[in-house]
Amino acid sequence: MGMTLKELLTKGEGTLSAQEAKALAAQCRMDVDTLYTLLEERGIKVLEEENEPSLDVDSIIAEVENAENNNDDMGLADENEEDAEENPADLKAAMDELLDDPVKNYLKQIGKVSLLNAEQEVDLAERIEAGVVGYREAVLETFPHERRLFQRLNLLIKHYHGSLWSNEQHERRMQYQCAVQGYRRRRDTNAYYAAMYLLTSNDDIYRRTANCFCKDGIEFGYAVLKNTSPHNYALFMAARDLCDKTEAVTMADLAEPDVIDPEALRLIVNATLIARYGLAAFQIRARGAEYER
Repeated sequence: MGMTLKELLTKGEGTLSAQEAKALAAQCRMDVDTLYTLLEERGIKVLEEENEPSLDVDSIIAEVENAENNNDDMGLADENEEDAEENPADLKAAMDELLDDPVKNYLKQIGKVSLLNAEQEVDLAERIEAGVVGYREAVLETFPHERRLFQRLNLLIKHYHGSLWSNEQHERRMQYQCAVQGYRRRRDTNAYYAAMYLLTSNDDIYRRTANCFCKDGIEFGYAVLKNTSPHNYALFMAARDLCDKTEAVTMADLAEPDVIDPEALRLIVNATLIARYGLAAFQIRARGAEYER
């Protein structure tokens, strides 16, 4: 396959085997029928299994098990039982490599490269709430200094207008959805609000995902994605990544203007700040108090 779902949709041509499509659907935690619809809309053909040779996974597993049994009969079994117990993990790693699994989603990458420990993150959130920390510091403390992404983030910071909201309608839609859903302590996490921020950012994506909100959280499977724009599709996948810890939007995607347009990048970056610092992120100003002295 060689490409992530976003790369396939952006390219908008080519073919996939049914097995590759199913693997991609499982990788993205997406319903197979929904994936087929998205691929069809972008001109990507899914070849039926009978039209092309495919791996017979059951037969392969049977052959492996048979070979292992033969090794046991011949006294060739692994003498180190602990190594044998590690085989499933090794197999999973090999399968991930075989299926060209995309890089870890950007939230996981942020967690790995962040220079802040837990106490520092709490301290920064408090400073944001106090109006001390500006947008630049919050963004650069959150995202890694990868060159291509850093260039896009600098433009984002330069044009920050002092609010995370796109416009008044965006703010009203999210406030309305919060009022409708009420407050539930276990559900209303930072990630939940971050996803809601993205799914209320414009009228079209809000209409497509309004039915996803429920008392237990956000059921992304109820979204109506047919004929959605690449912009809104990127926001939807990022919202699901934030809320469900899926791995659709990567750091590499964020660095690519052809994959994530500037407005989508702005919204996803802002949503990530909400996921990290909570509702205090909405109080971030263009410049912190320390820069205004």
